[in-house]
Amino acid sequence: MDSVHLASAIRGILTAGPAGKGGQGSPMSTVLLMFALIAFSFYFIILRPQKKEQAERKRLLDNLKKGDKVVSIGGIYGTVVEMDKDGDSVVVEVAKNVRLKMLRSAISTIKSRKGDTTLTQKGK
Repeated sequence: MDSVHLASAIRGILTAGPAGKGGQGSPMSTVLLMFALIAFSFYFIILRPQKKEQAERKRLLDNLKKGDKVVSIGGIYGTVVEMDKDGDSVVVEVAKNVRLKMLRSAISTIKSRKGDTTLTQKGK
């Protein structure tokens, strides 16, 4: 359904009165209906995709392991060589004998896994 038809359908719902009357509905019911439509739209446009993205990010970080080629949120490419026991930080080798310790949450994407040539998450 395109936006013109959707807008006319919403306008028809908002201006429809009680059954048997051809006039306008009460102003309070119109306001409540409009508020409900805005809340419904807000949920499906903003909140639902955000929750889905957070779940995907959590899954990505939970599956992080040694040998994964990663990109940090700062744009640093490297390979995970060590993971702390507490699970909050990782050590990433960015060049030969150059290792950086960073938070696990600072990993933006996993470019490839050890022994796997497919990308696990595309960059934005």
